Amino acid sequence: VEIVQRGSEIVIHSASSVAIPGDRNSHAAVVQAIKNLWYTAGFHSKRVLVALPSSAVYTKWLNLEAQDEEELANTARTAAARGAPFPASDAIIDYRVLSTQSINGKNVHLTMLVAASGSAVELLLNTAEAAGLDVLAVDIESAATTRIYGIRKHVASQLWSGQPQAHCQIGAN
Repeated sequence: VEIVQRGSEIVIHSASSVAIPGDRNSHAAVVQAIKNLWYTAGFHSKRVLVALPSSAVYTKWLNLEAQDEEELANTARTAAARGAPFPASDAIIDYRVLSTQSINGKNVHLTMLVAASGSAVELLLNTAEAAGLDVLAVDIESAATTRIYGIRKHVASQLWSGQPQAHCQIGAN
C-alpha cells in the first residue's frame, strides 16, 4: 500500500499484491516479484520501511541487577543473546534502561532487550536494495503496521514530506 498525506488525512495512493515465488530461497525471484509489485501497482516512491519477521527478532523486558554501566551492558547483552531464537554469533543486540530502583542496596534496572538476526537484517536490506528501494528504517513486522499511523503525526520528518510512501510487508512465515 502506498499512502500520501493530504492535509490532515492519510489517503491510499495505490495498492497491490504479488505472490512471492514458491522457491523463497531464490533471491533473484523474490527481487523480481518486488519489482513487479512496484510496476503493477504504479507506486511512485522508492523510499520504504521494511519489517523483519517476528521469528528474526527477540524482545524481552527484564529486571537486571548491576552496579555500573559496564556490568549492566554485559548482563543485558548476555541475557538477550541467551534468549534469542538464533545463534548468539548472529545476533545484533541492544538494550534500553526504562527505570532504575535501589532495592536492598542493589541497583535493579527495568531493561528492554532487543536482539535481531544479523543475517535476516542483511538479507532484507540486500533484497530491498537489489529491487531498487531506499530503506529508511527496519522495523519489526508486528509493530510496523501500527507504527505507520503514528508516524503521520511527524509531518516534517523525512518519511512524511508530502510525497507518496509505500508500506510493504514481505514475508509469509
